[in-house]
Amino acid sequence: MDQSIIVSDLSFANTADPFDILSSNNGFVHALLRGYLRREEISHASLLLYDIGAYIGEVNNGGFSQFVLNTRWSDTIYKNIEEGLIAIGADRHLSLFLDSLSRAKKLDRQRLAAFLKDGYSMEPEVEKGEIIDALNLNDSAFYDLEKTPDANLTTLAAAWLRRHPMLKVMSKEAMKAEVARRITALPDLVQRKQKALDDEPDYMKHMRALSKTAGHSFLYATAGVPTFKFNGHTVLAWFFFTDKGRFYMIEEAGKAMMFSVATKELVATIDAN
Repeated sequence: MDQSIIVSDLSFANTADPFDILSSNNGFVHALLRGYLRREEISHASLLLYDIGAYIGEVNNGGFSQFVLNTRWSDTIYKNIEEGLIAIGADRHLSLFLDSLSRAKKLDRQRLAAFLKDGYSMEPEVEKGEIIDALNLNDSAFYDLEKTPDANLTTLAAAWLRRHPMLKVMSKEAMKAEVARRITALPDLVQRKQKALDDEPDYMKHMRALSKTAGHSFLYATAGVPTFKFNGHTVLAWFFFTDKGRFYMIEEAGKAMMFSVATKELVATIDAN
C-alpha cells in the first residue's frame, strides 16, 4: 500500500496559511473514504492528520461533546489522534485530549450510550445537558491552547506534514486522477457501494431522499451543527451538497426538511419516521 501523504502543489507553495496544506491532505483522504476505500487501505500518516483535523473542526464547531457524538466513540480514531498528537509534538493538547477521554469514560454508560444513539434529541433534557456539560468541560482550555502560537494544532500538524519523508506534491488534476485510479482498482467496488448505502444512518438516508425528491443528485454531507437556530429554538442541522449547491436538513415533528443555504427557502419535505 502506498504510504505517501499527498497534497496539492498550490497548498505546498502557500507557506503563509498552515491550514491550506493540512486541508489538502484531508481532502484527499476524504475523497478516498467517500470512494469506498477502507481506512486500512490509506496512508497511516495521512489518516493521523485527517483525524486530528476532524478533532479540531468538531471541537471548534460544537465542543468535545460534538466530537464524541460524530465519532461514535471510535477507539480507532481516538488512538490515531493520540498517536498523531505525539507525532506532531502537541504535548499540552495530548494531555488535554487524554483527560477529556478519561472524563468521558467515567460517565454513566447507559446515559452516554443514549447520547450516542439519540444525540441532541436525547431525552430528558436535564440528562442530556449533564452529559454535554461533562464532555465539554475542557473546551475552554482547548480554545486557549489553540490561541497559543506554539501549541496551535493546525500549525503543528502542518509543520510535521511538510517535513514528513513520505510527502508527495501533485497538481490538483493529478490528485483527482489518483483518487479515481484507486477507487476503480477496487475489485469489489459494487459490493462496497451497496454495503455503504445499507449501513448509512437515518440522517444520511433522509438527505439522499430529500435530494431525490427535490430533483437533485446528492453528493456528500459536510457537518452536523447542534446549535442551529430554527423557528426560535435550537436544533441539529445537517449540511450537505447536491449537484445544485449547498443545503441543510432539519428533522422536526416526524418530518425531514431541506433548505437552501443561500436563500434559506424550503426546498423539499419527506416523512422521517
